[in-house]
Amino acid sequence: MAAVKNYQQLVALRFVIGIFEAGFAPGVLLILSSWYKREEQSKRFAVYISAAILSGAFGGLLAGAITKDLEGAHGIRGWRWLFIVEGVASIGWACISRFLLLDFPLTSKYLSEEERQLASERLLTEDGSVLSDEFRLGPFQAIKQ
Repeated sequence: MAAVKNYQQLVALRFVIGIFEAGFAPGVLLILSSWYKREEQSKRFAVYISAAILSGAFGGLLAGAITKDLEGAHGIRGWRWLFIVEGVASIGWACISRFLLLDFPLTSKYLSEEERQLASERLLTEDGSVLSDEFRLGPFQAIKQ
């Protein structure tokens, strides 16, 4: 966003970013619901929603500080610095998250076979079924659903 030169570029870039961001919240809920039982999920969802609200509250303060304190640094306007700082932080956190986030219980590479079995047994539903690889949809199949 810091590299845009006019309003049309800004709108186009924001549209593309919106497309990529659209799956984040449903993805978080999917991951949480794949690791926790129904009676455990509400607390985890509440923490996620509360964190989103708090980030909105403190995000404005942080944005104000960045735009004010970095205005004109290295010849770059403050609003451009805001996008640079937030972009670098997002990319850094994405790289770290790649190693922190686990896949689904039955397919996680970071768990031993015994841990995968324990995690999937915890999630057995009332009818005795659990999500398996054969039920897995690819990205384009999920969009078609």
